[in-house]
Amino acid sequence: MKIISKKIFENKNLLIAPFNTKLGLSLVSTDMIKAQLNPNIHFKVIESLYKILHQDIVFPLMDVFLEANAINRISKSKNEKIFAENMYEWKKIKNDLYLQNYLKTVELMAKTLPKKVIKGAFVTAPFTLASIINGLKKTKNDVLVENDKFLSLINLLKKISANLVENLIEVGADFICVLDPMASLLNSENIQKFSLKSLNDITKICNRKNVISALHICGNITPIIENIFSANFDVLSIDSEDAGVNIAEISKIIPENLVLMGNLNPKGKLFSGTSKEVESEVVKLLKSMKEKQNFILGTGCDLPKNTPLENMISFVNSGRNFSK
Repeated sequence: MKIISKKIFENKNLLIAPFNTKLGLSLVSTDMIKAQLNPNIHFKVIESLYKILHQDIVFPLMDVFLEANAINRISKSKNEKIFAENMYEWKKIKNDLYLQNYLKTVELMAKTLPKKVIKGAFVTAPFTLASIINGLKKTKNDVLVENDKFLSLINLLKKISANLVENLIEVGADFICVLDPMASLLNSENIQKFSLKSLNDITKICNRKNVISALHICGNITPIIENIFSANFDVLSIDSEDAGVNIAEISKIIPENLVLMGNLNPKGKLFSGTSKEVESEVVKLLKSMKEKQNFILGTGCDLPKNTPLENMISFVNSGRNFSK
């Protein structure tokens, strides 16, 4: 039985796991770049926030451009063309300073945070990674005409994603969250071909290593929800109701072994409301999910760094109090 199953089904406690690490930047008076260049600073950002909130799943800073920037830096340093096949070799990409620091940060999380804490890590999905490299306008066209060259690029990138997952697990990650925001461009006819097929290796690695796999897609995933079930992730992270997602309705049709995670709007009351308004939103969400035992309270996406800390405290406390 996986870690998350034990937490939910044996302890009966509600898990709380917001995407909120950027809030920790101000707690240690730093910024995103400085944290990414120094694993010790990055870990202090994570730890300082954890000491206040004590969330159940802790994540490093979210950066969907991490792998794409690493590839770009390697291509420039080697003077290689952006679509040259040999520039996507993991042995080249893995030595990127930012990626190495990211792995060191996750290692510090695993070694330093309490054992009971689930240590999360982010990986950019091959389709989103390919879309960043390819450009949004070209990606839309390549999806429309089912461009073989673009599909070949995704196949090259899925090897990088799989290798990064292997390395993250080696240093101590026990919750791999795959970020595929660009998958919201896809429909039920092409999501398998462009996105989900490229994620099979990741879920297989996580299953083999007894590590939790999660998928996060921004936007309204309702039209493609049943396609996503086939990807065999343990957790599905859902965007907010304001993005068009009714998580309570989705919860009625998901497989029993799939855990839902979400889905308060990170730019709604959490960002601009009062702590009382946040409490009201959390209670409303949890009441709508009261029949769904395998549910993780989280945010619909990454919280802005200047979100009021008192609102995040209210978010966590409201979840704890509701589940008592």
